[in-house]
Amino acid sequence: MKAYGGKIFAAAGSKGIKSFTRTLPNINKINERSGGYLLEVFPYNGYIFAAAGTSGGLMIYDTLLNLIGHYDTPGSAKGVFVSGNYAFVADGLYGVRIIDVSDPTNPVEISYYDSPGIAHKVFVVSNLLFVADGPEGLRIVDITNPLSPVEISHYNTPGNATGIYVLYPYVFLADGSSSGIRVIDVSNPYAPYEIAQYI
Repeated sequence: MKAYGGKIFAAAGSKGIKSFTRTLPNINKINERSGGYLLEVFPYNGYIFAAAGTSGGLMIYDTLLNLIGHYDTPGSAKGVFVSGNYAFVADGLYGVRIIDVSDPTNPVEISYYDSPGIAHKVFVVSNLLFVADGPEGLRIVDITNPLSPVEISHYNTPGNATGIYVLYPYVFLADGSSSGIRVIDVSNPYAPYEIAQYI
C-alpha cells in the first residue's frame, strides 16, 4: 500500500487495485479496478504505476483508477519504482525493465538490466538502482544513462532477497524467513558491506 493525495492505494493481487480514504480512524474503500495480478503500486506525479505479475506487466492508472497506459513486460512484474521519466520494473527472471513513461498513455521500454537472479523489488536513489535479486542478494546498478545501465557492485546475502527499502546510505533487504532483514552500508556503492541484521 502507498499513501498519495489524501488516499491509500493498494495492490490487491487477483483483486486488482483499490483505493481508500485515509481519514482516521475510519478507512473506507472508494474505488477499485480488476485486471492483472497486482503486486506493488507506486504513486507518482499524478499517476498510479502498478506491477501486475505475469498477466499485466506495468499498468498505469489515473488517481480515479482508470487504466490509461500499459506495457506488457516479458516476465512477471513483481515491483516498480518511478523516477523522473522512467519506470523501473522488477520483472523476475527477466531482470529490470526500464520504461519511458514521459507519456503515461504510451509507455515504451528503452533498455533493461539483466540481473543474474530473480528481480523482486527495486529502489532508485539519484543515479543508482538497487535491486533485491532473490538468491543473488543485492545488486547496485549505475543508471546515469538509462539507455545503458551498468552493474557496479553487489552484495550476496545468505537468504533470498525479495524486498528492499533504501534510507541512504543504508539498504534494508528482506532476505527470507531464515535470514531476516539485512542492513547494508552503500555509502561507497562500489563496495557495499553489511553492518547489521535482524532475524
